[in-house]
Amino acid sequence: QDSDDPAAELNDNMLRIVGMCDMVLTPVVDPEWKSWAADTQRAQINKDVAGEYGAKQWQDYWKRAWCLLEMFFAAHVPFSPELVLPLIGGEVLDFVNSKQARPHVMYGTRESDTNQVAFFLMPLRDEMLEVKNPGDGELFSENDRHKIRY
Repeated sequence: QDSDDPAAELNDNMLRIVGMCDMVLTPVVDPEWKSWAADTQRAQINKDVAGEYGAKQWQDYWKRAWCLLEMFFAAHVPFSPELVLPLIGGEVLDFVNSKQARPHVMYGTRESDTNQVAFFLMPLRDEMLEVKNPGDGELFSENDRHKIRY
């Protein structure tokens, strides 16, 4: 980002980028996953993926204002499920039908090493938005606070 105001540029472009996506994928590289997940069952994480997924990299992501804004856009930017419904099935189809939102999935080293599927994240809206508002997230520069808009 070479502009004078990369945060504003990102905010403006993020709407267009997310709008072109059928799904948002957040990869989590966590070579230390066994330290927190060795005895953790998938069903336990599934109850609250965002809060229970123990990778430090994910927990950092889950606090950052710009990352929360990305999650907000994934849940709110207009999505045309009828365009992707013929192409999907299984859990993705169930998610699209029940949430009426673009899927946002998280796939980490844990899932890769254990041959498991990605986790579906709850759309950042309603009560979830009250708990994790992008405007309250952590920023590298407080000068960006006013740019976290939606």
